[in-house]
Amino acid sequence: MKPENRRAEVNYAFNIERTMNGFKHYSACFFDLYGTLVDIHTREDTPKLWKTMADWYNAHGGNYSYTELRQAYRDNCQREEKALQERQRMKGLCVTEAEIDIGNVFASLFQGRNCSAGDAEVREAAILFRKTSLTHLRLYRHARELLKAVRDSGSRVVLLSNAQSLFTRWELEMLGIDNCFDAIYLSSEWGVKKPDPLFYSTALQDQALTPEECLMTGNDWHCDIEGSRDVGMDQYYIHTHLSPKEDSGCLHLEEATYVQDRQSLLLWQKRMLQGRKGDGGRSSVSTAEKEGK
Repeated sequence: MKPENRRAEVNYAFNIERTMNGFKHYSACFFDLYGTLVDIHTREDTPKLWKTMADWYNAHGGNYSYTELRQAYRDNCQREEKALQERQRMKGLCVTEAEIDIGNVFASLFQGRNCSAGDAEVREAAILFRKTSLTHLRLYRHARELLKAVRDSGSRVVLLSNAQSLFTRWELEMLGIDNCFDAIYLSSEWGVKKPDPLFYSTALQDQALTPEECLMTGNDWHCDIEGSRDVGMDQYYIHTHLSPKEDSGCLHLEEATYVQDRQSLLLWQKRMLQGRKGDGGRSSVSTAEKEGK
């Protein structure tokens, strides 16, 4: 096991009883997924991935070389994003952070070779892509127990994640936590992602909740903490090895309602900022983590 994964486990295995003291009075507790409840690593830049996908598309009439497929995928992602933004603009929606549905991209790769594909083929392509690019996927220690404890306390448990539905709903099943949530909101299903206030407000309205009665837990200061704070929710910041390195420069721990292991975070932030001055920004989170700080 890599040192950073050991650190992430220890970092997330906070005391459930102590945590619940902060959660009990909330009507609903919202959770981020990747980096908060789930440890994940993917590689979408390997020839193996694109050769595997080219073979699959070719078996379904696609006729792609792996380099052609890789470029077509990237081009179609950009086109889909522009098309989504235009559709939202035409509807008069004020969206600052749009999120495409990757299923449309996989479907377009069939259309680019004049092939027809139904929902089953698109889902199969998406899951093959995810399986092949995935190098690591597991729950953080005590994640399932935490979700159960929150639900047992009488609070609703809501997942609010920047994620692709075709990837994430399959992974929730694989991890055995798909039934741990009272509601699941994935950005690709709504066309908007955190920290856009529209994503938060959409989930709150759908659940008939006010921001004041809700808590957002996440590992990304900008998306999870600032985003939820901007709509009036309380926040719980959890730092893991998947937290953005940029967090070291923007953490204002006193502004979060709750912070896991505040003293360790202050030390990590100090080391990161000192590292930026001394080595031109080459320091990484794992440096502090390997030292057990």
